[in-house]
Amino acid sequence: MLLITVNGQEFEICESWHDVTIEKAVELYNVKLPEKLADIYKVMYYSPISQEEKAVVISDLQGKITDEDHYKHFPSFYAKVLEILSDIPHDIIKKTDVISVKSIYITYLQKFVEGVMFFPEFDYSPIRSFMFRDVEYFLPVSREVFGVDVPMVDVTALEFTESADMLSAVSSLQKDISKLATLVAILCRPQGEAYDEQTTIQRTKEFQDLPMDVVWSVFFSLAVPLIIWQQSAAMYSLRKVAAN
Repeated sequence: MLLITVNGQEFEICESWHDVTIEKAVELYNVKLPEKLADIYKVMYYSPISQEEKAVVISDLQGKITDEDHYKHFPSFYAKVLEILSDIPHDIIKKTDVISVKSIYITYLQKFVEGVMFFPEFDYSPIRSFMFRDVEYFLPVSREVFGVDVPMVDVTALEFTESADMLSAVSSLQKDISKLATLVAILCRPQGEAYDEQTTIQRTKEFQDLPMDVVWSVFFSLAVPLIIWQQSAAMYSLRKVAAN
């Protein structure tokens, strides 16, 4: 957490993904993004047009932003984000001037909004396990089969089906961040522990306090090899069809 001064008082604000829990990420995801900001982000992240075309479209969208947006709708959104990602009381935020709230948001918090609502700016490195409350949790095992690295070879059909659906939900354009705690609870367990539905339900509640740097590491460690494996499997099927 980072110390900042607001209205002459010191408060803590989230500085990195380690400071953001799953619970806070879900809360952040559920804050409604102002429509005109959402339109700009959709072009930035989802539009298939070229970068030059994006610049033109975004410039046009920015020209439609009104004074009411700048001084009412956007600051209201910034304030809600600030309240979630800091220990600044609601009353203090209400008394803070619009320029300061916007400055804090852009300087420290915008990256978390973009990460949760669109795509995280995160330095990904594959992990095999992580520690949480003095317990080590292990990710599913990957194994090379016929020269291809196959992810989650030690996962049962039930676990794979449930987790694959959640991986898809989280990584889709309409991603459901609320699924992250359950996804980690299903797939990451202490060494030798078998899958149990009731344990998963209880652990999902506990994992609400799991920091997002761990969550993103787990997610990318699972999603990237799974995508590669699916692509390899599809290419293998195509080659079999072509051979016949």
